[in-house]
Amino acid sequence: MMLLINQLTERSLLHWPTNNSVVTSNWGPRTLNGKPDFHKGVDIRAANGEPIYSVSGGKVISTKGYGNINQVFIRDDAGGVHGYANVGATVSVGDSVYPGQIIATSDGSGTSAAHLHYSYKPDGVNRVNPLNTVFKGMDYEFKN
Repeated sequence: MMLLINQLTERSLLHWPTNNSVVTSNWGPRTLNGKPDFHKGVDIRAANGEPIYSVSGGKVISTKGYGNINQVFIRDDAGGVHGYANVGATVSVGDSVYPGQIIATSDGSGTSAAHLHYSYKPDGVNRVNPLNTVFKGMDYEFKN
């Protein structure tokens, strides 16, 4: 699995998913609606209608939502799965995408203000902190 993560952290192969670099909610323990929660991804500021970019190249494997949350999932060439939630897809299942391609727009679906929820599963199954893997070495800032 480390080989796959190392392949993906080559900056030339990756693209930040929004027009800004503000992370509003980190990976890990947090309080959500007054209850303890474990956030299995990172939230990145994205206004309604803002374009969402593919982090890596790959194939779109799903554009289905979960409850009131719209999502796009892309399997990269190394087998990892990139998840984009709270978005309206502009791609279809089976489409090939490249890093930096617009794949969706932020649509404000979900339970809070408009933002992108991004998750990463390097083995296609288990989520890991994308700030320590996919986005390692990229510039971003934390703001709540």
